[in-house]
Amino acid sequence: EDENLKIVTKKKNVYYDHETYTVDITNKTDYPIVLGDGTGEDEIAISVNEQLREETNINAVNVVLQPNESRTFTFVFEKYCDDGYAPQAMYFTDVRVLKSYSGTEETRQQELDNAVRRYSLILNFNVKD
Repeated sequence: EDENLKIVTKKKNVYYDHETYTVDITNKTDYPIVLGDGTGEDEIAISVNEQLREETNINAVNVVLQPNESRTFTFVFEKYCDDGYAPQAMYFTDVRVLKSYSGTEETRQQELDNAVRRYSLILNFNVKD
């Protein structure tokens, strides 16, 4: 949790070739917040063995929260259950707190230029080495 967001990992499901994370995210601001809309690289990812693995459905699932909105998302990451490595953290590499958000390519740069704040956030998992 920081001054803009509250993120709670509610559930993790492990499958042979991927993992899913159910996450509750709350926007604590009076501005729209974009965590992932498919316009950047590795916007939402997990770290496995010092490698970032991007959320596989980010282009289909826009992670955008309106002011003071709470939503639940399910993130999917490629990861084999028998690879011998546990994910170390979840990365939100381009958190954008914007004065306005239209979701269109034509206004994207103008919205970024007027951003209230832009930063990255790391959620460390409690994993034993």
